[in-house]
Amino acid sequence: MEKYFYATKKAEFYDLTIESVIPNYNLMLQVVHNFIRSQYDLNEEIKILDIGAGTGNDSLPILESLKNSTLDACDLSQEMCKVFENNAEKRNITFDRFTFQVENYLDVEYKKKYFDIAISAYCIHHYELKDKLKFFKKVFSELKAGGVFILVDLSNYESESISQYCHESDIAYIDTSFDKLVEKENSEVRMHLLSSKEGWIYHMDNDNILDTTEIQIHSLKKVGFVSVECIFKYLQHSIVIAKK
Repeated sequence: MEKYFYATKKAEFYDLTIESVIPNYNLMLQVVHNFIRSQYDLNEEIKILDIGAGTGNDSLPILESLKNSTLDACDLSQEMCKVFENNAEKRNITFDRFTFQVENYLDVEYKKKYFDIAISAYCIHHYELKDKLKFFKKVFSELKAGGVFILVDLSNYESESISQYCHESDIAYIDTSFDKLVEKENSEVRMHLLSSKEGWIYHMDNDNILDTTEIQIHSLKKVGFVSVECIFKYLQHSIVIAKK
C-alpha cells in the first residue's frame, strides 16, 4: 500500500514542477481556500489536519487566513518537511502553530474527535479501495462532529472511454507543460526537469488505482460522513467535501 513516490526525494523542485503536473492547480487551491474561508470565522480557533502535507501549498495559506488556527501535518518525506518549514517561515508562520510528523498517516495516533478540518491532497490515488476505506474511517474518527474532510485527488468516470480520454489528456498536459518549463531553466535544472517529467508520467501510468467519483462519495458515506459532494472536477482531478 505504502509507496514512497520518487518526487519526494527532490522536494526542492516540487513547487517548481507541480503546476506542470496538475492542470488548474492554483485554481483548485483557491477553491479549497475560498470554501474554508466561507465556512469559518477568521478569528476562530480551528484545528486542522493536513495528510500528506508536502510543501504546505494546501494548509499554509489557511493558517495565514485563520489567524488563530493550528495545524498537525504529516508526510512520508523528511525532505518535504524541510521545504514545508522553509515555506512557513517565508509566510511568517511561527513554528508554535504547527507540528510536522514524518510518518505514514495510518501509523500516526491522533486524538479522536479533535480536528475541525482535515485535508488530503493527492495522497491516496495509489491505494486499493479497501485501504482507502481504512483511511476514510480514520479521518472520520479524528474529526469533531460537524467537522469537514476535504479530499483533493484523482478519480475516474463511470465510462471507461471517458476515463481513458481524461488520463491521456492529463499525460499530454504533463508532456507539454514540462517542455515549456524546460525552455526557461538552466542546463542543470533542465536535466532534473526531464527526469522528473518521465517520473511523473510513469507514476500516472503505473501506480494509480483510481475509483470513480461516485465510488469515492459512496465510500465516504459508508464510513459515516452525512453529507458528501463533489464541488470541482476537471479531467481526473476532483475536490470532494465530506461533512461529519
